[in-house]
Amino acid sequence: MPAVSTTASPLEPAALFVRDGTLLVPTIYTQGPWNPEAQHGGPVCAALAWLIESVPTLVPMQVSRFTFDLFRAAPLTPLGTATRVVREGKRLQVVESMLLDGDVPIARGSAMRLREIDLAEVGEHPQRPRHTVSPPSGTGTTMRPDVAARIGFLRGVEVDRVAGTPGGGPPSTTWYRSRVPLIEGEAMSPLQRLSLFADFTSASALYLDHASYSAINPDVTVQVLRPPVGEWICVDGATESGTNGIGHSRASLYDIAGFVASASTSQLIDRVRSPFA
Repeated sequence: MPAVSTTASPLEPAALFVRDGTLLVPTIYTQGPWNPEAQHGGPVCAALAWLIESVPTLVPMQVSRFTFDLFRAAPLTPLGTATRVVREGKRLQVVESMLLDGDVPIARGSAMRLREIDLAEVGEHPQRPRHTVSPPSGTGTTMRPDVAARIGFLRGVEVDRVAGTPGGGPPSTTWYRSRVPLIEGEAMSPLQRLSLFADFTSASALYLDHASYSAINPDVTVQVLRPPVGEWICVDGATESGTNGIGHSRASLYDIAGFVASASTSQLIDRVRSPFA
C-alpha cells in the first residue's frame, strides 16, 4: 500500500491513525523529527497501548506498567498489528502488542495488568506523598513555528511549557494536549493519552547543546498509578548523560488532578546535531 503524503494538505487529518481492517494507516500527524518519512515515538507507543486495551480481562483490571520497545523507525506506511496474552489470570495479566512493517517487527508493547479492589480510604492517608506542579498556563503553544512546521506530530499537539527552556537543562515541566484523537472515529482513552505523551520523557531537560549532541530513545516504560483525567498530560522530567554515549531520562507524569505515573527512557547520546537545534 502507498505511503501517506509527508506534505500537509489544507485539510488536516481527523486523527493520528486510520483503521484499514487489521492495518493502522498513519497520517501526517504521526510524523517525527528524525526522518520526514518516519513516525514520532509518541503515536507508536499510543498505538501499542490501543492494541493492548483491545484484549479482554477475566476480572476488572488496570494497567500498572507499560513498556514500549522501539526496534526501528516506524514508516509512514500502513502497519500490521498483533496481540497475544503471555499470562492470563484473575490477579494479573501480561499482554503483548506488536506493530509490523510487512513481516518485520517495528515496535513491541508489553503491559502488566493488575486486579482492582476498592481502597478509597488509602487516598486520605495523612502520610500519602503529595506531588504538585504548576497547572497549564493557558498561553497556548510554545513550540517554535519552524520546528512544528516540519514535524507533523507537533502540528496536532498543543504544548504549554510552564518551567524551563528547550535545551536549557532542568527544570523541564511541560503540558501536552492532543488536538485530534488517536484513531479516526474513536475517542482517545486515558491510557492511550498517557502513552502518547510519555515519550516526551525522552531527553527532558537535556543539558547538552542541541547543535552538537542528540539523544534518541529506543524504549519507554510507564508505571501507572491511575488512569489520567482530562485532556492534558504534564511531563516533569530530567535527563542524565553518561560518558559512554548512554543516557537515562525519567519523569513524573501528571493530569489536572495530580500525579498519575512515572516514566523512564533509555537514551542513545551522539555527537550529532539534534533536529531541535
